[in-house]
Amino acid sequence: VSIDTPSNWNIKFNISPGYRSPNLAELSSNGLHEGTFRYEIGNPQMKAEQNINPEIDINYESKLIDIYTAVYYNQFRNYIYLSPTGKQLYGFDIFRFFQDNASLYGTEITMHIKPSSKFAVESSFSSVTGKLKSGKYLPFIPANKLVTDILLHFGPYLHWRTGADIVFSQNHPGDFETATTDYWLLHTSFVWVTHHFKRNIQLTLSADNLLNKTYYDHLSRFKYFGIYNMGRNIHASISIPFIKPITKI
Repeated sequence: VSIDTPSNWNIKFNISPGYRSPNLAELSSNGLHEGTFRYEIGNPQMKAEQNINPEIDINYESKLIDIYTAVYYNQFRNYIYLSPTGKQLYGFDIFRFFQDNASLYGTEITMHIKPSSKFAVESSFSSVTGKLKSGKYLPFIPANKLVTDILLHFGPYLHWRTGADIVFSQNHPGDFETATTDYWLLHTSFVWVTHHFKRNIQLTLSADNLLNKTYYDHLSRFKYFGIYNMGRNIHASISIPFIKPITKI
C-alpha cells in the first residue's frame, strides 16, 4: 500500500511472508568446520523456516532535503541458528543447529541534504536487533552504524566524496560471541571523467580507513584469534567502455 500526499510526503506499508528449507549443512553436518575451527552437528529433524515481515516507510522529498525512513519487524517461526553445547571433541568446541521462534526488528534512516548542484551531504543510520523467543540475543547481528559523506562536484567531470563510518559498540552478543567496542573510520574518493576516442574514461582514486585504525568488526571471525580488520587501503582504477551503449530507436 502506497499513499502519496500533495506535501512531498510518501507513506508505504508492506507485509510479506517468507519460507526457507534447511540447507544440507544444517541438516547433516557432523564434522570440523575448518573455516571457523568449530565442530558442527546438524539436525535431520529440522522443519522449514517461515517468517512474516510488516514494514512501513515514511519518505519526504524536496529541493533542499530528502529523508527516507523504514521500520520493520520480522517474526520467524522455526528460526535456524547455531549455538555452542559447552562440550569439546578433539579439542574443538561442539556447536549444534537448533530451532526456535525469533524476531528481527530495526530501522533504516537516510538523509540527503542538497543546497546546490555542487555540494551535498548524505547520512544514513541502520539498526537491527535479533532475539529468540526465550529472550536471548541472536548471533551474527551487526552493530548500529552511522555513515556520513560530503560530496563536492567540481564541474561535470571531477567529483570528490569524503566521510566517516561510525560504528557503535555491540553489547548484545550471542551465546558464543563477545561484545565489540565502537570505532570510526575515515574514507575518501576522487572520480575524474575524461573524454577520449568518443568514450568517457573514468579514473578513480579512493582510500578506506585513512587513519589506519585498528578495530574489530563484530561479524569478523578473526577477532577471536586477535586478528584485526583491514587497515589503510588505497586503490586506483580506470574504466574504459569498449562497447558503445545500445540506443533505442
